[in-house]
Amino acid sequence: NHLDSFLTEVSVNWDEMNPDDLTREGGIIIKNGLHMGLSVVKPNNDHCYIKGTIWTIDASLGTNGMKNYDVLVKVNWEPGDELKKYKIGFSLKKNEKEFSVYCNGTWQSEKFEGSLIDYSNAWMWFGASNPLDSCPEDFRQFFRGEMYYAAVFYKFLNREEIEEVYSEPDNISKRLKPAGAFNFERQTPYKILDITGVGNNLI
Repeated sequence: NHLDSFLTEVSVNWDEMNPDDLTREGGIIIKNGLHMGLSVVKPNNDHCYIKGTIWTIDASLGTNGMKNYDVLVKVNWEPGDELKKYKIGFSLKKNEKEFSVYCNGTWQSEKFEGSLIDYSNAWMWFGASNPLDSCPEDFRQFFRGEMYYAAVFYKFLNREEIEEVYSEPDNISKRLKPAGAFNFERQTPYKILDITGVGNNLI
């Protein structure tokens, strides 16, 4: 089954992010490889973004033919905005070739060309893009901030469905096809409980 939607509530330590070094981007929920999913990025000192990203293969682009698509949602419009908690979502409509990012009521979508890269053998990381030693340091992208909630789904969630989950985050309808959800309240040193009962505990 393909994981098509990721949700998470976070606050970000933007002050610990430097546009000029490895801290400029932090992965929140990412499938690794040519990374797909949600991150935060501070490309300069004036802008802070929630970023959704995917990669595709497009034969028309030549032999490698890989192309990146981003949705950037600016979150620091007013002073103090960077101190907020952000309720975020990433939703992929694979067949319609469109993906969307949700943040605190904002919804932005992007169409893409070509075929989505195959992420079936990729790991899913929470709080980094790929922390393994085998990954070049530039692309590990550790997140600086707090994660209060996270959930992943075998279904494209639209804006209304994302808001439904956030209205009752500990009680997700089976109709939304959750793969796992985490409020971080029950954990051992090794695992975090999947509160949906599906059994996909975080390691």
